[in-house]
Amino acid sequence: MYQAELHGKLSRTIEEAEDILTSNVFSFYLYSERTHLQRLLTSVELDVTLQEAAGAAFHFWPTLPDNTEPDLVIEVGRYYILIEAKLHAGYGKDHEHHDRHQLLREIRGGRHEAQSTGRDFVLLTVTDEPIPHNSVYDVLKGVDRQSWRWTNWSRIARLLETGPPAGRMGEDLLALLWRKGLRRFDGFTSEQERLAEWEGFWFFDGGTAELGRFTGFATLLSPGLLTELPRPLFIAGDPKAERRTTRRRTSAQGAQ
Repeated sequence: MYQAELHGKLSRTIEEAEDILTSNVFSFYLYSERTHLQRLLTSVELDVTLQEAAGAAFHFWPTLPDNTEPDLVIEVGRYYILIEAKLHAGYGKDHEHHDRHQLLREIRGGRHEAQSTGRDFVLLTVTDEPIPHNSVYDVLKGVDRQSWRWTNWSRIARLLETGPPAGRMGEDLLALLWRKGLRRFDGFTSEQERLAEWEGFWFFDGGTAELGRFTGFATLLSPGLLTELPRPLFIAGDPKAERRTTRRRTSAQGAQ
């Protein structure tokens, strides 16, 4: 599927389907060296060893007891990780009704399955948002927020770029994420520990400049300092406007 999409052989509808993206991305984590899976999970603050990552079990689109169908469940170490992935989409028409909200239904079903396997339940949402919006995830206030993790496709691309060699499959996946426009600014999350260091350097303080503050053109345009403007200060993009300015300047000089 990677090559078909990279060569533009799929329809726009299929290319934009989140199920295809989910399959492409997490199939890489299924078949690649598990150090990549470990890096992904530790990036969302899950304590997973490389040995545990090597033994992880992937379940794509499992059906939970209430017929809820999350995108993926990964059982790894002490975690039961339920993954819900989105691309240019929300959580369904019932997102405002808590009893029917997709995430709450998946949490209920996933938590029950996690308990039956003796694992800690984790909900991981993967979206194309630069940050998770409170208006979307406020619904999780009534549940254990400690079990929720969030990441986006851009951060996954960043992990591929900065991680150990990912082979041809990883290179193709990264190219695919670029093609979809999913490699972009991914927020300050990765640099949040350094924000305190940068606090005094975000914006230049003009008051600290030895040359003083800019006081405008009033002094510059005073009589005796600047008597003639050989060209307009600002040139409009319209060539006709430039000609009109030139004619006015010529007429003024003729009147003198």
